[in-house]
Amino acid sequence: MAAKTPSIIASFKCRSNIKEHKLDEVLFEQFANLLADLGYQLDSGVMVDASFNETPKRRVISENELKEPEKLLENEQLNITLEETEDKIIVHADDAKTEHILRQTDFEARWTKKNNQSFFGYKDHVAVDKDTKFIIGYDVTSAEVHDSQRFLQFISKNTVGVWADSAYMSAEIIAKLRETNPDISINICHKAYRNKPLTDAQKAENTLIAKVRARVEHVFGTMTRSMCGMFLECIGAERVRRDIGLKNLGYNMKRLCTLKRKTA
Repeated sequence: MAAKTPSIIASFKCRSNIKEHKLDEVLFEQFANLLADLGYQLDSGVMVDASFNETPKRRVISENELKEPEKLLENEQLNITLEETEDKIIVHADDAKTEHILRQTDFEARWTKKNNQSFFGYKDHVAVDKDTKFIIGYDVTSAEVHDSQRFLQFISKNTVGVWADSAYMSAEIIAKLRETNPDISINICHKAYRNKPLTDAQKAENTLIAKVRARVEHVFGTMTRSMCGMFLECIGAERVRRDIGLKNLGYNMKRLCTLKRKTA
C-alpha cells in the first residue's frame, strides 16, 4: 500500500484534533456570533426536526454478546479482552483479525424503523430559525432516540414560537413549553389516534403549521443534494458528532452565501 501523502496525514490530524477538543461546537458558536455581528437576528421562532445520518450497516453486537463471544456469528468471532469501567466496557483486541473487525464496527450506532423503512446510524436533531433558515442549535444521538427526547433543549424563555410535526406532540411537551415561556406560540401538528381521527379544524390547523414547518425540510434537502448527502463514512459517536456538527456548520455557511447573493 502506498504511503499516505502529507496532505492526507494533515487532514487526519486536523479531524482528530477537532474531535478531541470538540472544535466543531466552538466553530459553530463562533459562526453564530459572526451572524449576529452581520446583523442577522435569529429570534423569529424555531422549527425543530431530526434527520437520519446512516453509517455502514451491520448487526449491532450487544454488550452481553461481547461478554460471551462464543455466541457470536461465525464471521464475527472475536478474540477480545474486556475492561469494565464505571460507565462503559472497553474492548481490547487480542489479535490482528479481531482488531480489524473492531475498527470496522460501530458499537454505538443503532437500528430503528420509520414508515416501515429501516435505518442504521445516528440522528441529527436541529433547531432552525424560522425566517432565516439558519441552524441555531443541534444535538446528535443514535438513530433509535425519539425526536421528542431532544426537543425541549432548543426552547428557552426567549423563544417566541415553535413549529414541529406531530412526533413532538404530547401533553407533557405542551405543559413544559408553557412552563418555559407562558407566551410562546405553539405550532405543533395534531396527532391522530386509533378511534380518534383528526377533526376538520385540526386538519386545517395542521395545514397552516405545515406550510411554515416545511421550511426545515429545505435544510436537510440542501444537505442531501449538495453536501455529500446524509451518509457518514466514520464510525463511533464522537467522530459522528464531529462530522455532523461540521456539516451543520457548512450548511450555515452555504446559507449565508445564499442570503448574501439575494441581497447583492
